[in-house]
Amino acid sequence: MKLARLLFSKAEQLATAVQKVGVSAEDVMTAVNAIVQFYSSCRNDREFNAFFSSVIEESKGKTEKPCLPRQKRVPRRIDSDTGSIGYQHTDVESFYNTMRHWTR
Repeated sequence: MKLARLLFSKAEQLATAVQKVGVSAEDVMTAVNAIVQFYSSCRNDREFNAFFSSVIEESKGKTEKPCLPRQKRVPRRIDSDTGSIGYQHTDVESFYNTMRHWTR
């Protein structure tokens, strides 16, 4: 929820700026470049670690701690070994960081 609010509030600001009466193309391009730069700055490991830590800190006492999903076996049609288990993360933060990279 916090991530959605962070990202969509910037998009809403851009939409509001673009829809103003008398806005010039230069103003629109400046606003677009600013939001692209903001989104790009959010897509690094340092920002992810800071964001993840702040979410964990704010959620203390409000909800359960995040946990890793259960281990899944590799499908037989892909698996050359019988019953092997794919890569397993050691902590929750590395799992979500990997998921973030996959969604790029």
